[in-house]
Amino acid sequence: MSDAEAAVVPTWKRVCAFIIDFVLSLLVFGGAIAAATGKLGKQPDGSTGFSLEGAPAVAAMACMVLYFWLGGRYGFRIGNLLLGIKRKPAAS
Repeated sequence: MSDAEAAVVPTWKRVCAFIIDFVLSLLVFGGAIAAATGKLGKQPDGSTGFSLEGAPAVAAMACMVLYFWLGGRYGFRIGNLLLGIKRKPAAS
């Protein structure tokens, strides 16, 4: 397989990689911030999980944006690694 063929990645792989990254980053960053702010576990309405509002929600979203930005820049996003998508080298 030539470099030109290796650079073309099917759209379904990119979409699946994004979904994997989004779900994992939401669970990891949201869960970590919820645990740090005491919002992890049993909620007042009887449900379980985590609930973020206000500043903790903004912090979780900022962490997710940072993950996608740095992951795209340096090629370490988990979804891409799981699906075997290689980062295209920058043109020099």
